[in-house]
Amino acid sequence: MPASANDTNVVRRFERLLSGTESLHDFADWFIDALWSIELNGSEHEIDLAGRLHNRLAGFSSGYVPVDELMADLREDAAEFGVELRESSAA
Repeated sequence: MPASANDTNVVRRFERLLSGTESLHDFADWFIDALWSIELNGSEHEIDLAGRLHNRLAGFSSGYVPVDELMADLREDAAEFGVELRESSAA
């Protein structure tokens, strides 16, 4: 289920994407709607992370970056930004 644009906790949503509990499509839909709120109301850490994610998603959506490379880059970004990588509990 896509999340509300009012849910601006980008770190938590990023964790869900990387754990596989949220699809890339749903994350991107949420992110585009939430980006303005993150930039206005987020912490410096959230704003920096959102900027990085915005750039990564732009490269992917324009066709320059394949999905496998995008996900690898996002995992590297997670480590850099201190975002926990958890495995999905869904079988």
